[in-house]
Amino acid sequence: MISRPQWDAMILYMRMVLDGYKGRYMFRSRITHSLRVTQWAQRIWNEDGQAADPEVLLAAAILHDIGYSARDGEDHGEWGAGFAEQYLRNEGYEESFTQKVCYLIRLHSHKEYLKMPEKAASQLTQELQILMEADHQDESGAMSLAWDAMASAMPEAEMDSAFERQLDYDKALERMQRFTAKMFRNCEYRTAAGKELWQQKGRLVDRFLRMFQYDLKEWEPIELLESEGRWDL
Repeated sequence: MISRPQWDAMILYMRMVLDGYKGRYMFRSRITHSLRVTQWAQRIWNEDGQAADPEVLLAAAILHDIGYSARDGEDHGEWGAGFAEQYLRNEGYEESFTQKVCYLIRLHSHKEYLKMPEKAASQLTQELQILMEADHQDESGAMSLAWDAMASAMPEAEMDSAFERQLDYDKALERMQRFTAKMFRNCEYRTAAGKELWQQKGRLVDRFLRMFQYDLKEWEPIELLESEGRWDL
C-alpha cells in the first residue's frame, strides 16, 4: 500500500517536472490540471470503479501529463511513460506496478478508444477507462465556458481565420458555441458515474448558453424618452 509520504513525493515530482512548462494559453496549468484529474479519477472510482486498482489509477492520474515537459508536449504520453518508469523504479516501486502505471500514461490520450470500446477491449482496461474519463471531465462544463471567454480575449490564441480577434461578448459566445457546446453532443463514457457527471455538465452548459444568448440577442429596442431635461428608460 502506498503511504501518504509516497503520494506527497509523487505529487512533488510531478510539480518539479512540469514547473515552468508554458502551453498555448497562459491561464492553464498542467500541474493543477493533473491534480484535478486525480480528484476526478478518485470520484469516479469511489462511485463506479471498485474493480479497478486505485493505486495504479491514482498514480497514473498524478503523472499522466509529465511528458509535456519534453519537446513542448510532442507525444507526451510516450515521454511521460518514460519519465514515470524512471521515477517509479528509482523510488523502489514493484515492476508490475510500474508497468501498469506507465501503460495508462502511454495510452491515456487515445480517446478514440472510448468511441469503439468493443474494438479496443484488449487495450481499454477499467483503469484506463476511468483515467480517460477523468482527463476528459477536467476543464469541461463551467471551466470550458470560462476557457472560451478568456481565450477569446487573447490576441495570441490560435483561432482559425473565421474567428476575428475582437473583445466582446458576441465573440465569446461564438467561441463557446463552436467549442464547449460541441463537446456535449455525444457521451462516450461507459462508467455510470462518468455518464452522470458528464450529463450534469452538459445541462449546465446548455442552460448557460441559452441564457447568454437570450441576454445578448433577445431584447427589444428601448426608446429613450426625454422628460424634464433628463433621460428616462
